[in-house]
Order: sequence, then structure tokens, then C-alpha cells
Amino acid sequence: MRSELVQVSLVKNKQVFIGWWYRKQDLVVRDQQGYLQNVVAKDNESLLDCLQHNALSIGSVCGGGGTCGQCIVRLDPSAAISVAERYRLSQDRLLSGYRLACQQNTDLKGNVQLVESPNPKTVSCELLSNTFITPFIKELRFKYQGSVPLDFKPGSFVQFTIKEGQSLAFPKDLPRRYQPYWPRFESATFSHPNTVRHYSVANRNDGSGVLTFNIKMQPAQSNNQRPGIGSFHLGNLSIGTVVDIVAPRGGFNLLDDLGVREIVLVGGGSGIAPLKALIDELIFGLHSTLPITLFYGAKHPVELANHCWLKAVETQHSNFSYQPIGSNASSVWYGQVGRVQTPLNAFVSAHRSLHRCLFFLCGPPAMMNDVTQLLLRYSVNENAIQIDSFSPFTTT
Repeated sequence: MRSELVQVSLVKNKQVFIGWWYRKQDLVVRDQQGYLQNVVAKDNESLLDCLQHNALSIGSVCGGGGTCGQCIVRLDPSAAISVAERYRLSQDRLLSGYRLACQQNTDLKGNVQLVESPNPKTVSCELLSNTFITPFIKELRFKYQGSVPLDFKPGSFVQFTIKEGQSLAFPKDLPRRYQPYWPRFESATFSHPNTVRHYSVANRNDGSGVLTFNIKMQPAQSNNQRPGIGSFHLGNLSIGTVVDIVAPRGGFNLLDDLGVREIVLVGGGSGIAPLKALIDELIFGLHSTLPITLFYGAKHPVELANHCWLKAVETQHSNFSYQPIGSNASSVWYGQVGRVQTPLNAFVSAHRSLHRCLFFLCGPPAMMNDVTQLLLRYSVNENAIQIDSFSPFTTT
């Protein structure tokens, strides 16, 4: 996106005011076939959102979190480089101008060149269970219906397509113990357009073909707003429903050779999903004895998803340490209180071998930014930090 400096005249109360203003021009995009076209970007949107809003074909299954590494574009080599891009792209590609569209804004120098990406594979899955595990998070378990084994790595994402229609504006199976946490609104249903949503797989690939998701249902904040499209559509599916999904993909994965590393996981809210999959793989898949520490925060302790499972893993495996934190804890909570950054800072400041640590972060963007900056202040190598930051648009 380039700006043109233009002179602007304003007449007010018979006086003429003259000044200068920047007028945005079209972004020039060269598609995979070499054709040029102009597209207009909205304010404060990423390059990925801009390309998708203009119906340009570009791969992405993580919803703009910088973890799948598929929304590759080629820009002027002077374009800024994010932490996610340094992790996903080689140094040679970065020097040649390759970037991730989700990590770039539209104030760019030069044209945007799209890079060919593989066609995603669509598979069918049947819903096995749909259960609340916190006041707002549901665990959904799907069974893959194909004859060829489903191949995926822990930490992968799945894309769901939500068709245009009507959905319930409240959970139809909300347990009585969780009802006090929910607002009450008059609307029974809401309309929504065709859209896609992306959710992390919360289990390892054990060969059973089962895919587990931790999906946070986002209620409307008032009667004139609608709730989360994806979370309410999926959260109200009936057992036995068959859905088509884009097969799991993504780059929020463990290294093939972990060596003598130490694994540090930091999560918030429903961001526990891919971290749980990594723990599942490390402990029960690889039978790893590497030190593993999880810092997991939520607003209220009751909102800590998979809390009992994580406590059980800690009890049974001495190499796993679970650090739950509630920011607004009650008197019956015996865990840590405050923000995740506080115990993490104490852990990092006292650590004597940070160069051996691999950090996996998943949670709200603001929290992930704070945690990343904390780690960088302690000179943690950017390449040792994997970030899976989600936003309401991609997960609600």
C-alpha cells in the first residue's frame, strides 16, 4: 500500500484552511499466474486479511497466527521481519523478500507477489462427544471417517467451514453448575454468513483417528450483538453429526530431534489446546524424560481447561511441572494468583541454562506479546520461541 501526498483545502466559516494529507492508493498484487491487479485495503488489517477480502487465493490454516507458514508472499526485501517469520522461513528466503502475509500490514513498499501453495485436503469426521469442561470451553471429539490413516503432528490446526444460516444464540446443553457464569439475553437464534474458523487439535496422533478440540463459546455481550459464529455452531452440534474439515496442518510442532532440550509451555484460556497436544505427545507418545514446565493462566481458576488431567500428569511424571495461575482467584483457590508473566519471570530469571530451552506460547495476542518481550529481555534466542497467537476473528 502506497500513500500519495496531496493538498487539501477546507472552507469553514468563510475561511480557507490549506494543509497536506496522505491519500492511500491501491495495493498492486501479482498473482500466481503473473497477472497484476489492484486491491484496496481496509484500515488496520493485515496483508492476509486484505488478500482474502479481495478473494485472492492464498494458503492459511492457522487463521493468521503465524504458525502454519502457508501464507507466503514475496515483498520488497526491506519489509520488516517478525519473530514468526524468522522461525518459519529460511534466512535465504527472508533476504529474498519472502514473508508471511499474516505478519505484514498493508503499508508496503513495492508490489506483492503471491506464491503458489498446495491445495488443502478435505476429510470427513463424525462428532463423538460434545461436553463442557469449563463454564465456556467445550471439548469436542471427532472421529475421522477415511480409510487412509490420518497423518498429523501435535500442535496442528484444522479449518472448519461454517455455512450461511441460523444458529442458536445460547448453548443447548449448558450444565446447571455453569449457568450462573452466563449472561441472559432475549435472542434465541442469530443469522450468520458463510465463513471459516480455525481450531487447534488438543491431542496427539495415537492412530485412532480421533481429533479433540477445546473450543471456547463466545456469548454475545448485548442483545444487539451476535455470539461467536464458529463456537456456537460447533458447540451446539449433535452427536453423530458428520462435518467436512481441512485436514490438520500447521507448524506449531516439536522438533524432530529435541536432543537435551528443556520444554517450557506458556498458555492462556483456550490456548491450552495445542499445548495439551504437545504434552500428550511428549509424555505418552515419545515417553520423554526431558524437563517440561507448563505455565497456564485463566481469569478464574474454574476456567482452567483440562486442569484435572494436567494435575494427574504432574503427579505421575516427575519431569512434568504444572503451574496454574488464576488472575481473579477466590478464597478456595490454593494455586498462584496474578498474571502468567510473574511466575514465568521468576522461572526465567533463576534459570542457568536458558540456551537449552524451547518455548511454546499460545494465548491471546496481548499476553503472547508480553511473554515474548519478557523472554527476549533475558536474551532467549528468537528461534527458540514458537508462538501460536489467536484472535477473536479466527477462533470465535
